[in-house]
Amino acid sequence: MTEFILNFHGIGTPPRAVDAGEAQVWISEAAFLHCLDIARDEGAAISFDDSNATDFTIARAALLDRGLTARFFVLTGLIDTPTYMTTAQVRQLAAEGFTIGSHGRDHVNWRLLDADALQAETAGSKGALEVMLGQPVTQAGIPFGSYDARVLKAVRAAGYHGAYSSDGVPRLGSGLPTPRLSIRQDTDIAALPARIRAARGFISRLKQDVKVRMKSLR
Repeated sequence: MTEFILNFHGIGTPPRAVDAGEAQVWISEAAFLHCLDIARDEGAAISFDDSNATDFTIARAALLDRGLTARFFVLTGLIDTPTYMTTAQVRQLAAEGFTIGSHGRDHVNWRLLDADALQAETAGSKGALEVMLGQPVTQAGIPFGSYDARVLKAVRAAGYHGAYSSDGVPRLGSGLPTPRLSIRQDTDIAALPARIRAARGFISRLKQDVKVRMKSLR
């Protein structure tokens, strides 16, 4: 079965000032819970970016109640700062069997960085997480879903085995990156079940694979 991944950021009302772009990826708790029920029923996977505190205070219990797993991509530069998860919370998620991956250090666009800054965001954040958790970190969530050939090369060089973008529906081929659908305030949640089923078709995955491969060659 092709993996369709629903990706979340913040749940409820943002607890800090955010720009318009970030505000669009904060969804209500009711909408979030509805999405989890759809994911459970349709066999979709779940991930989280940005390491917001709501990943732990809201999402964790909802996932456990439904017997769901998830990937949490965290920002090592924001852990233990107000409105974000703490070290203890990230460690608890890992201990409970959730996958912890890197979202970088400072939530910046990796395509715009020079070589040293890109290495710090990829390899540096990976190393910091491995020290925090005492276990290997092998997956990365690419900030803003922004990647090109140079970014993917840095991701591989840092030792990640998986990297996740925001390209939407699943692709036909394997390799980096794996697309995810970011859930936003304007997402038609009622249409998600049909969208998930349709995206598993060969033609849909083929079109997505071409799109992802073209972006990977930039």
